[in-house]
Amino acid sequence: MLSEHWAQHPSDALALYRGLDALPRTHRDLFRVAGLRVLVLERAGHSADFERVLRSRPHLAANRSAIDFVSGAVASNASSTRVREALAAGRSIAGMVPAAVAAILDREGLYRQ
Repeated sequence: MLSEHWAQHPSDALALYRGLDALPRTHRDLFRVAGLRVLVLERAGHSADFERVLRSRPHLAANRSAIDFVSGAVASNASSTRVREALAAGRSIAGMVPAAVAAILDREGLYRQ
């Protein structure tokens, strides 16, 4: 499915959102996808240290250049599905994600129709 999308939309950017708590479970094969950006969000109630998490998983440290960390706890219960739906419909995502994440989504034009 991903290869079909790429064939139809070769200039699209691909971003994977992970909470810092879930970053250690990010599979190494995901980094084989050309152009993939992993946006890591600090999650409220989780006290992991980003750099320590990277050092704990060699495949994460090796792919550090493809990983962006957004500090500042996210206390929203918004799901990634709701964020994508809002962007696709042209609605604001203010308050759903940190301002830095919203800026990246806007700059890259992600999830727009």
